Amino acid sequence: MPKTSPKTINVIAIKWGKKYNAQEVNALFKSIKKHSSFSLAFHCFTEDAKGLDTNIKIHPLPKISLISGISKTYQKEAGLMNIDVLEGERVFFFDIDVAIVGSLDSLFNLPKNQEFWITRDWNHRFKKVGQASFFSYVVGSNRFVYDYFIAHQASIKKQYGTACQEYLTDQMRQHNNLHFFPKRDIVSFKHHCLPAWPLRFFKTAKIPDQAKIVCFHGDPKIDHAASGRWSTPKPPILKRIYKTFKPVPWLAK
Repeated sequence: MPKTSPKTINVIAIKWGKKYNAQEVNALFKSIKKHSSFSLAFHCFTEDAKGLDTNIKIHPLPKISLISGISKTYQKEAGLMNIDVLEGERVFFFDIDVAIVGSLDSLFNLPKNQEFWITRDWNHRFKKVGQASFFSYVVGSNRFVYDYFIAHQASIKKQYGTACQEYLTDQMRQHNNLHFFPKRDIVSFKHHCLPAWPLRFFKTAKIPDQAKIVCFHGDPKIDHAASGRWSTPKPPILKRIYKTFKPVPWLAK
């Protein structure tokens, strides 16, 4: 792997509210930097920059007006399509709750021209839906996602509910610009790392061969998984039968 590269990768993340803290953003920044040979520009959109690494570029949260009762998470899938900073530049969005476990260079090299790329959701076996833990686009090329959302929030709320990533995927499909990253490169902790029940009582979760990004969607969170917990508070007694697993040492590093 080359030690230097003239190419700079623009990475973006979004942090709002109290779901994630500055230390988790800093850890993601350092991990991405560690797992790529490219120069890295890390941008965080947030209303609270306290504690963030001084090398992280800080931006205000995307401006988006939401009707009553609609999920605030559209601030990511729709709001990030309406940013002015980095206009014309390709960006790679990372959720904060992902673990980087392999070189990212091949993923950074995949998108071309104005292509939109996203992880494929593992919960939809028969429908191609994006999983928005990791996606890439050229800023300014997909503002229709934001514009349509603002003009049709009521119908979007009725059709999609909180399924923001399904809305984003459908918009890209309708505009013939939907591409999926290789399945082997981006995996789910729950679906691909945890041993099948009841082996998870005895065997530790492993990183699949060729995996580069492990996603933590829903529960457990990264810090919980590292210590062998599904969630806090604990799941109901019956669910603990299959939601019990051993601590994961490679997440604690």
